[in-house]
Amino acid sequence: MNNIRQIKKLSRLGARFVSGVKRKYPLDPAHADELPVFQYGPSKKDYKRVFSWGNVQTGALGLMGLIDKDRPMLHSPKRLGFAEKFLVETAAAGFGFTALSVNSKTDVKLYGTGLNTDSQIGYHAIRTGHPLGILYYLQPISLPFRDPENSKILKLAAGRAHLLVLTSEGLFLLGNNAYGQCGRKIVPNEDYSRSNLVHHLSTMYGKRIVDVACGQDHSTVLAEDGSVYSCGWGADGQTGLGHYNNTEEFTLVKGDIYQERITKLACRSDFVLALNDKGETFGWGNTEYSQIPLPSGDQQLSIPTSIDMVNKLGPIKSIASSGSFCLAVTENGAVYSWGYGLLGLGPDPQLSKKPLQIPPTLFGQNSFQPNNIVVKVTCGLSYAAAITTLVINAAGIISGYNYKPLLEFADDQQFRNFTTGSLHDVAPNSIYLGWGARNTQFKGSMRQEESKRAIPLPPSAPIVSWRGNGELFVVNYWKDSRRFLKVFDCNIVPLFESEPFNTLFAATTFKAQGNFIACAATDGTHNKIVVFEKNCQVKSSFFVVESRGLIIDVQYHGTQHVLAVHSQHFMNNFVNIYLYSNDVWYLKQQLLFPLRDEEDFLRFQWINEMHSTSFKFSILTSQTVYVYEYILDTFGLHNDLIGVINGPTVLFTDFSKIMPPPMSSHSITFERPVNTLVFY
Repeated sequence: MNNIRQIKKLSRLGARFVSGVKRKYPLDPAHADELPVFQYGPSKKDYKRVFSWGNVQTGALGLMGLIDKDRPMLHSPKRLGFAEKFLVETAAAGFGFTALSVNSKTDVKLYGTGLNTDSQIGYHAIRTGHPLGILYYLQPISLPFRDPENSKILKLAAGRAHLLVLTSEGLFLLGNNAYGQCGRKIVPNEDYSRSNLVHHLSTMYGKRIVDVACGQDHSTVLAEDGSVYSCGWGADGQTGLGHYNNTEEFTLVKGDIYQERITKLACRSDFVLALNDKGETFGWGNTEYSQIPLPSGDQQLSIPTSIDMVNKLGPIKSIASSGSFCLAVTENGAVYSWGYGLLGLGPDPQLSKKPLQIPPTLFGQNSFQPNNIVVKVTCGLSYAAAITTLVINAAGIISGYNYKPLLEFADDQQFRNFTTGSLHDVAPNSIYLGWGARNTQFKGSMRQEESKRAIPLPPSAPIVSWRGNGELFVVNYWKDSRRFLKVFDCNIVPLFESEPFNTLFAATTFKAQGNFIACAATDGTHNKIVVFEKNCQVKSSFFVVESRGLIIDVQYHGTQHVLAVHSQHFMNNFVNIYLYSNDVWYLKQQLLFPLRDEEDFLRFQWINEMHSTSFKFSILTSQTVYVYEYILDTFGLHNDLIGVINGPTVLFTDFSKIMPPPMSSHSITFERPVNTLVFY
């Protein structure tokens, strides 16, 4: 019989032990199932989880547990527990501080952590007259809303020591105003560390404010008619007002953008990029790094100027400006960079006075993924990031304009549609042959009863899973309080659709080679895996070990009939590996990862290798990548006694008897799943 044994681990794996609870008076097994069990609330797929990384010492990460450790930098993203308690809407990072907005019906919709030398994240004091200059965990910031219950924060922007909060009631400005960057009169020798002042602008000269952006010490806002206003430090021309003085009131920016309808502003330091509705790019401010090469050789530009060398590339759909370089994305997804720094063209800093295209292969475009293109870019002071269609597709984004159920590879506000198709499109009529009563065909009596029970599963984001050849994909989506499976071809033409299910979870995987789809489900008490045919008809199902927890993800191996299931139960993460043989799913390995503050379980993934006889498997945590390799092997005694692992049970069979698993001559059941079996 087949058995899986672990032959090596390609990275460190600390010893992990599981011990049961020792009781003076053991529970009566007959009554154990009748005892009440606390049911933890399941996590929704549409929760906006927040991760932070970078400099630990300023407190800007909001991870207080790391402050006392000798660890100045956090080099990998760590989940922020704050976002598990509050629904975070948007965030912004300044110089050593962070601000997050939450969905709330009170006046506390804003939180901040990190450096607070200028009250940029509000006034906080343990005792009167002694303000805190640094916060190590997120603290609430009260804003003077007129209608706290219905008001909403739309966007945050952070500078060196000031914060802009765009809301449905206008713009709130906090922090340092030494250069007028908060849009109010400059007060000489003002003590910002003791300031409770929050400046408020309901409109911009009667126009609704729709976007904001911060430089180091200046601010820009975008009005609903496409006009731009700025204030603050202007020594490098970054205010775009035709001079190099500081400005304490928001003033209309003219130059080449005057009477243009600007749709996007980008700034992180002293150079500003603007994009109009025609896809044309403009810029102003510090150009010492050739952001806009000037014939005169000047390094400052105080008047907005059209950037011809960028506009020649074609219509632009996304822009970003860092401290010394710029990025632009064309309509067809090509990314160009220019200026000085790490321009995405190698490990060494470069200086380029003209846009250079970053090879699309660096963003994951290749012969297997020819449609993977960049749709949005952003910058920090010295780094850049991009979002590609592969990221969107892999996440299975399904959303719609005006809440219409559309399947689309685009974001409602920033991205253009590439291919769309309605989830409501009807799949072609199909004829299936079966036996038995009509109401139990392909279901059986138990499945019929399950379909009648309404199990309270929370709505969550739909899931998309592709077959390996890219010709088909399945969508697991929520509609009318039930889940459906629908199979599409690569042109988003519906082929097959399942009946509605009250019992399915969102976790879904399409077998890379073959016609099987596996989904997580429940019968109301225990979790299980349901396997569907390509035509969305149920093929089989089996219960999972630790079946009272929450199934997070399921993944088929790329080439073998092996399935990995990630679940959470109490304070542990489990990854169970199942092997299909003799029409039965056998649990062959269980990996245990206890939930710990210093190490979060992030993701697991098969490593598919063609023509390989082993299975490679990786697990990513916030600190370590674990890689395992398994191989199919067979063990037996000289008298042909065979042992087969199936979770906590080992099945023993004498080969002299014709008794294939899951039948056996006898069996042994342990408290925990068995991972290795050795005969002596």
